[in-house]
Amino acid sequence: MTKDRQLKLQALSSMLPYGVYCYIASDAQEVPRKLIGITVEDEENVLLDFEREDDGLAKQVYLGEVIPILRPMSSLTKEETDELTLSMDLDYATAYGEQALVASRIVNFFSKKHVDYLGLIDIGAAKAKTA
Repeated sequence: MTKDRQLKLQALSSMLPYGVYCYIASDAQEVPRKLIGITVEDEENVLLDFEREDDGLAKQVYLGEVIPILRPMSSLTKEETDELTLSMDLDYATAYGEQALVASRIVNFFSKKHVDYLGLIDIGAAKAKTA
């Protein structure tokens, strides 16, 4: 699995519980679709399940056909950065060896808000969400 695909799978897996949307390359028109499941058959065969708007049934496509719609890091508001800062107690974490907990909170924060914390937009593996 290429590094780009690994990063895309990592981001989508962490954002799955929070209703992340993607474009599907094979769609005739660019319609955002909600990701509802991920199946990893093996390293090269990763299938993603999407909600279809017309009948509510799932549509399944391979990871390579998917373009996540993510917020650029620069889109974070002051309120959001303040919220992130408050959720981390770096002094406590450093003193008690809880750096992994802080890292987990950061990833969870970005995942909930669909923020591109892995740089997928910059490498062309995701589209920036506008408005």
